[in-house]
Amino acid sequence: MKYFLQQHLKLLRQLLIPIFFLTLFSGTIDQIITLALEDELRSPEGVTAKIWYLASGSLANSLIFPWIANLLLLFSWKRQNTQTDSSWLLSYSEFAEKFASQSLIETLRAWGKCIVYSLLLIIPGLWKFLEYSFIPWIVCLHPSYDKGEIDALQTSTRFFRKVWVKMFFLMLLFVAIIPLVMTSLFEQYRLIWITPLPALGLHFIDTLIHILFFQCITLIFFRLLRAEDLHESHF
Repeated sequence: MKYFLQQHLKLLRQLLIPIFFLTLFSGTIDQIITLALEDELRSPEGVTAKIWYLASGSLANSLIFPWIANLLLLFSWKRQNTQTDSSWLLSYSEFAEKFASQSLIETLRAWGKCIVYSLLLIIPGLWKFLEYSFIPWIVCLHPSYDKGEIDALQTSTRFFRKVWVKMFFLMLLFVAIIPLVMTSLFEQYRLIWITPLPALGLHFIDTLIHILFFQCITLIFFRLLRAEDLHESHF
């Protein structure tokens, strides 16, 4: 736990400001799209094709920015645990070149399967979404994936099923309960062009929550990885 706290503080020092601005940018885009959607739904002319473009933009925003934020956090974690003399910018460009496209491909594979299962029933689709929670960590941090020995989706499913209760409640807390509480209490203060200081404060809280969520999953992932290594060493 002490090591976990040390790593958490290092992540905060290195990436708090970049993740904050990323969260602020994504949140502002989300607010603009939401207001446009509300105007479209209230339009006396009725709903037009514009609503599909707005909905697609909202979906893309909700997928792309968390993916970028997690990629930055995974890079920082990997750099902290790898001895390197290269500059931060050079290291990140090498990391992005090696892992970004593969992480995106695996994430799109996961979303495709989630959509297929959602066409059958909502709950199987959500369950698949939970099973694929570890994909970015496997792509970027699992040594066997780097060697081409494992499939990211299958490994994520196997890892999740070992800790599904813990992951379910973690997801419930960070993906459902906390956002719902923040939205119900403070949504009217998120418009940065109307209430700039409260909006900045709320986005700062969102940044801290996102980093804490990332760290919790990272801790679980490395415990699973360590347990897997110990199991393999007995054979």
